[in-house]
Amino acid sequence: MGKYLFRYLIFWLPAAVAVYFFSGESSGAAHAFQWFGAFFLVLGWSVNTGMLAYHRPRNALALLMGWLGCNILIITALYRTPYQSPLHRWLLNVGGALSFKPLDIFIMALLDFPVQHEMVVTGALAACCFAGWLCGTVYRRIRPNPYRPRIYRPS
Repeated sequence: MGKYLFRYLIFWLPAAVAVYFFSGESSGAAHAFQWFGAFFLVLGWSVNTGMLAYHRPRNALALLMGWLGCNILIITALYRTPYQSPLHRWLLNVGGALSFKPLDIFIMALLDFPVQHEMVVTGALAACCFAGWLCGTVYRRIRPNPYRPRIYRPS
């Protein structure tokens, strides 16, 4: 399972680099790099969740639900803290590092809508990962791994 966790970090890295180092720039290249990093993160995490679900579906679902629960708690705490307080800045920059902060370009696209932007972006990422988990488990059911056969005993 460690190799899948390492892949999550590999897919996360370009989006994090784009947001933390190029977010203040208004050049077209920085903007394009942020969009690329965000789409790479969403697609990569979804596919990686599907691959993990093919081999270990329960662990993948547990990881997805644990990640989503922690991020919902972080986002709720973010909305409950006073704006510009040190805790608010810490939750925004460090707490959201594995969820909504690397997808900041999507949040900027949603600023015109009266929704909780971080919650929507994190929920959309979780929905994409859940779709990947569903595809992985269905593919596992249709085409089981021939090198790890399952022996069913009638009960």
